[in-house]
Amino acid sequence: MKNIFILGFLILVCQSCEIFDVVEFEEPNRFKGCCNTAPVEDTIGNTIIAVPNAITPNDDGLNDAFSIYSSDVMQISSLQVMEQNQILGIDRKDIPLKRGWTRVWVPRNASGKIVQGLYNFTMTVNELDGTEKTLTGQFCAFICGEDKVETIPQGDCDFRNQLDKNGHFSTEIPPQDTCHF
Repeated sequence: MKNIFILGFLILVCQSCEIFDVVEFEEPNRFKGCCNTAPVEDTIGNTIIAVPNAITPNDDGLNDAFSIYSSDVMQISSLQVMEQNQILGIDRKDIPLKRGWTRVWVPRNASGKIVQGLYNFTMTVNELDGTEKTLTGQFCAFICGEDKVETIPQGDCDFRNQLDKNGHFSTEIPPQDTCHF
């Protein structure tokens, strides 16, 4: 009886509803602002920290994850990453950084699909002597393959493999990525 009452109520309320009205949701411009911010290049004490501003998570072994370069062993005490449309993000604590590159995260949703777009991050890094620094930046995740982004802003995107031996990103080093034209 209760279900019949609820059904009757819904029919009365929805009589003025246009069943065939379609609400169209515009796909957010996930790439707006991509590579407009320089990659992070900083020092904490004598240690160089570098974070690229672009990744291509296509499992080709190049630029596949949000990764952080450190010229010495360090610790990230906190890291927050959020996609610009608030679709996906992480909040992690106590991430050890090894000397060289540390793979931190691949932007996948709960079903395992890559979420492409612009991400903002804030991290607090601690050197072994206790020196602490907070760094902020942005990176873009570009999908390669069938859903490939037609235009990657080549001149402004700096990928992991473009870091030179001094810990600086160099456009003279080609990105060597199958997704990059």
